[in-house]
Amino acid sequence: MRQCLDEGMLQSYFDGELSTSLMESATAHLASCVTCAAAARELEDENALLSEAFALEFDGAVPTDRLRPSN
Repeated sequence: MRQCLDEGMLQSYFDGELSTSLMESATAHLASCVTCAAAARELEDENALLSEAFALEFDGAVPTDRLRPSN
């Protein structure tokens, strides 16, 4: 991958949504591109911050069983 990674590609990389070949290319690119590596660290920090901020929401039980109609 010669071209730098855009934010969408980086997010897909962290979300594990890339094909195996794209994941390998992105990993190799991140290892050799200081600019993209810095952008990846920044995005990773933002993801961690958001995960921490919403931890209580994500840990809460979802009442899906109560919402399903009884048959």
